[in-house]
Amino acid sequence: MLYMRTPAASAKVKRIRNNPRVRVVPSDVSGNPKGEWINGQARLIPAEETERVNQLVKRKYGLLKRLIDIRSWLKGTKYMVIAVHL
Repeated sequence: MLYMRTPAASAKVKRIRNNPRVRVVPSDVSGNPKGEWINGQARLIPAEETERVNQLVKRKYGLLKRLIDIRSWLKGTKYMVIAVHL
């Protein structure tokens, strides 16, 4: 299972609402593919289930995650969590 957080108004969220089939590929920081494409099924996680994912992200990114959260709060950005079953 792969989890990702993205702005709720993003095109990614709109596409998943219309079609849950996705393809993912490992990539570098610039987005250049570094492996094989993998097919999967995505689903939007309800708000009440996102806290577990947020805790995992906080544990991995620490202060950077907190700074991004502050920036998002100041800008009023709402996020969605997407789960991808590979």
